[in-house]
Amino acid sequence: MKTLLATLITLLSLSSFAAVSPSSAKMICHTPRLDKAFIVGATQVTFLDESQQEADRNLASVEGIRTKISGSGFTKIMDFEGQKHTIHVDDVNSPSQVNDYLVIKSREGHELTYPLDCSSVN
Repeated sequence: MKTLLATLITLLSLSSFAAVSPSSAKMICHTPRLDKAFIVGATQVTFLDESQQEADRNLASVEGIRTKISGSGFTKIMDFEGQKHTIHVDDVNSPSQVNDYLVIKSREGHELTYPLDCSSVN
């Protein structure tokens, strides 16, 4: 019985080391319909311009982000270029274009939703 319990605890601890915590996940995401990509960190989002071929493609870095952790995913809400941006990643361990999205809402209330293609950054 003790051997079974020790094996179970070992397996659970190993699986927790392999999983990435949504609060500490660093991901790079882009959407096929826009020329912008972004790097999502724990407390900051850096927007990139994919249309520029130069090495330095940073547009802006946004801080003061509201983050909601849900299960193994997160939702980050911020203001950028006068619009409300909502980045939702359903599972940081298994990114999906079906479940991950970017919502851009203008001050007039117009809302556009784009699928995201995300991957982890080490």
